[in-house]
Amino acid sequence: MTIQLSGTTFSGPYFHTRQFDPDFACVYVILNPLNQVVDIGQTNSINNRIISHDRKDCWYTHGCNDQGLYVHISNDENYRIMLERVLREVYMPLCGER
Repeated sequence: MTIQLSGTTFSGPYFHTRQFDPDFACVYVILNPLNQVVDIGQTNSINNRIISHDRKDCWYTHGCNDQGLYVHISNDENYRIMLERVLREVYMPLCGER
């Protein structure tokens, strides 16, 4: 399944408690069961970032038990940073800086 955010396709939902094989760089979005955007970020290693994420407590506070991770894979770090910034401005996630 996929979702569209500002014209960008994200695949998921995945469990944010899992590891991916192979690992990859991406922009990620966390949605709760109400489809509210809880968090948006970017990383060069989804496995290193998502499992021990510093905002995970905030995710749980907003109803994200285990599922709700969506990813847009990209190796281009400049693109990931730009996309994260644009999406955070548009969707104003419940967790993290706005």
